[in-house]
Amino acid sequence: MVQNLEERCEQQHKQQFRVDEAKRGMVQSLLDEQARSLRGEYWGDLEASRSQYEGEMGELRRYAVELRERQSRLEQTQQSVVFLQEQTVGLEVQLQQEGLSCARGQEARLEGEVLAAEEAARAGTEQHAAEEAAESCMMLSAEILEERAAHEAALAALRVEYGRECSELRLRESEARRHFC
Repeated sequence: MVQNLEERCEQQHKQQFRVDEAKRGMVQSLLDEQARSLRGEYWGDLEASRSQYEGEMGELRRYAVELRERQSRLEQTQQSVVFLQEQTVGLEVQLQQEGLSCARGQEARLEGEVLAAEEAARAGTEQHAAEEAAESCMMLSAEILEERAAHEAALAALRVEYGRECSELRLRESEARRHFC
């Protein structure tokens, strides 16, 4: 009977050992499955984060390129405005100088004709010379007025063109600033 009891006890221990091993196997299997599931979730989240990061970085790069382009266009516009302002000032100075030199040349020619008329008058043809001098003076005065009017018209046209170009450049500059900001 003692032997029987010992055998039974031993069988129960073996059976308990097998049950415990089966339980350990099931628990280990569940833990392995849970680990695989968590690893899958982790890698999925990591890949989603990486994709989002790459998308955001691409967008930031596009914004940086666009910002550089806008800054470049703004700088070019500002340089164009400065260039046109300098060109306009130079043209205005040139027109004024041409107008003055033309007027001086007309005055010198008029003085020469007046002197010639005075000499002719001294020579005995005072009446005829005076009429010629008066006629020459009137013609030269008319020519001077025509030249002055032509120069003023050209200057006015330049001012209009300059104003239009400045307006266009200011519009471009404001658009560039709007896009820049």
